[in-house]
Formats: sequence, C-alpha cells, structure tokens
Amino acid sequence: PTAISLKAGCELFLRYTTRTSALELEDFTTAKKRLIERGNQFADTSIRARATIAELGARFIRPGCVLLLHGHSRVVLALLQRAVASDINFSVIVTEGRPDGTGKSMARALDALGVPVTMVLDSGVAYALER
Repeated sequence: PTAISLKAGCELFLRYTTRTSALELEDFTTAKKRLIERGNQFADTSIRARATIAELGARFIRPGCVLLLHGHSRVVLALLQRAVASDINFSVIVTEGRPDGTGKSMARALDALGVPVTMVLDSGVAYALER
C-alpha cells in the first residue's frame, strides 16, 4: 500500500476499533477481547467493501474505453479484474506513481491480466491525454 492508503487505513481502523464502551467501562481483558473482535470485523468489512466496489464499479467500464490510473490501488485492480472477467476489452494508461513507483506494480498486474497498458511519466499525463 502507498503511504496515503496506509495512513488512511490505519486511521479508519483506529476509529472503528475504539468506538466501543468496553474500553472505558470494563476490565483490560474484556477491552482487549473487544478490540480484537472489532479489528476482525473491520477487516471483514473492508474485504466486503472492496468486492462491492469492484462489482458496482466494473459496470462503468465500457468496451474500447481508455482508463487513466495513477499509482496502484487494490480496489481499482479488483474492479478491473472484474471487468476483464466480464470480457470487457479496455486499455489503461498508468502513471509511474513517483516517488515509490506504484504505477509500475499496477502496470505489471494489468499486463498479467492481458490488459493493454501504456506507462507514462507522472509529468507526461497531459501528453498522454492529448492522444
């Protein structure tokens, strides 16, 4: 995950797991148990959300369209995997995603799915859009 998605995920996890009265009213063992339960619920909810977004979002991918992606996203990859599984032909322009090069990993994943991919420098997005 990127630094942004990791930070956002951690903040959501912390918010979700600590929204319980067990942290204030019960003993440490019970509070610990409640935190672990809520952490597991958060993980399950996150996985279901990714699948739901992929299912709903894949409907917006039209045959022959060209998508522009910046960096790597597990949610977007799941969405595009769903579109490929539905036999929708599309191509993707991926920015390299500096400074960590996350676009390279996205391009490799899409290439493995058989999706035509063009990688451009982050600064080359305007040029790529002109074509």
